[in-house]
Amino acid sequence: MLEKLAQLANEGLKKMYLPDDGIFCHRLVGKKLAKEGKSLLYTLMVIIGLTKAKRMGLKSIFSPGRLFNNVWKRSDTKESLGLLACILWAAALLEKDYVNRLLKQSEKLLSKYETKNWQIPTMETAWLLCGVCEYLLKEKNNMIILISQNLFQILQKSFDKDTSLFSFTTKGIRKNIIKKRINENLGSFASQIYPIMALSKYYQVSHDDRALKIAQYCADTICKFQGPLGQWWWIYNVKKGFVVEGYPVYSVHQDAMAFMGLLELQKSLGKPKYENYLKRGLGWMEGKNESKVRMYDQKNKIIWRAIQRKENPSSQETGPWGLGKKSYLKMQLAGLLNSSIVKKFPLPDKYELLLESRPYHNGWILLAWSMSNDK
Repeated sequence: MLEKLAQLANEGLKKMYLPDDGIFCHRLVGKKLAKEGKSLLYTLMVIIGLTKAKRMGLKSIFSPGRLFNNVWKRSDTKESLGLLACILWAAALLEKDYVNRLLKQSEKLLSKYETKNWQIPTMETAWLLCGVCEYLLKEKNNMIILISQNLFQILQKSFDKDTSLFSFTTKGIRKNIIKKRINENLGSFASQIYPIMALSKYYQVSHDDRALKIAQYCADTICKFQGPLGQWWWIYNVKKGFVVEGYPVYSVHQDAMAFMGLLELQKSLGKPKYENYLKRGLGWMEGKNESKVRMYDQKNKIIWRAIQRKENPSSQETGPWGLGKKSYLKMQLAGLLNSSIVKKFPLPDKYELLLESRPYHNGWILLAWSMSNDK
C-alpha cells in the first residue's frame, strides 16, 4: 500500500505547486481543493522526501535541486530553528555548499536559546539532528560531531525517563504560564516520532547506546498507546504518561511519520520489531477507521489530512494544534493541572473528515516509501 500512496503523493504534488513562486502552497482546502498560502518549510520537506525517493527510482517532474534553489533565494533562517533545520537537512542530502554556513547559524541560534534560558523546541531540534547526521554519514568532522552531541543532550532534557515520552520543549523561560506548562508537561506524536528518528540516525553515526535506548523506550511507549483501530494518538501528558487527546488522527502519522521514525529505529536495531504496528496504522488509512472512509482519493490525487472530532457546530477550521474549542480547553487544563483527572473531561464522540491536504504530507510519504525500500 505504501508504494501506491507514494505514487499518489508524487502525482498529487502537481496540484500543490505554485509555478510563479517555484515552491509549494501551504494547503489545499475543501472539495474544490483550493490552494491557500505558500510554504518554504513544506517545500523543504518535499525536497527531503523527493531526493530520497528519486534515489530509489521514482520519476518526478520536480527537481529537488531547483526547488532548493527557489527556497534558498526566499529564506531568512536566522531566527527560525525549524526552517534552518530543514534547509540543513535538505542541503546535506543534496550535498550543497551551504552546510557549514547553516551549521554556524544553528550553533548561534541554539546558543541564544541556551543563554537566555528559553524553551528549546523538541521537534525542531530533532529535525536539526537528522540533518547533521545526514552530513556525518557522508563525512566525519570533529566540529559537526560536537554539534550532534549537543543536540543529543538537548533532546535528553525534554525526555522524561519515568514515562519514556518527550515534551514539546525543554524547561525554560516563557512569559505565558499556560503555554509554558503545556510545553513542559505535554507532547505530541510529532514530539515523539521525530526524536525517535533523529536518535536512531545519531546512533548510526555515534554508536552511543544511550541514544538507541531512549529511541526504543519512546517507540515502545507510543506503540503501547496505539489505538484499537491502529490510530497514532495526538497529545500526551509526558509527566504522568497518558493520552490527553487522541484527535485529530492525522493521515501523515499513519502512512508516513510512524514509518520514518520506526523504520529508522528498526535499521539501528537490526530487526523488524514494529512492523505489526505500522501495518495497523495503514489499515486505518484504508477505511478501518472511525468514519469508515478511505483517507485518499485516487481519482483526484489527494490524501485527506485527518479525522477529527465533530464539535457543534461542525467546522473545518480548527484551533491550536488542530483542536476544536473543547479539546483545546482540555489540553490547557492537562498542561496546567498536570493530573489524570482531565481524562474525565467530556468531549464529542462524533467524527468527521478534515477536507484538507498539505504538501509536506506528500514529501514525508515519499521519504517513508524510500526508507521501506532501502534494505
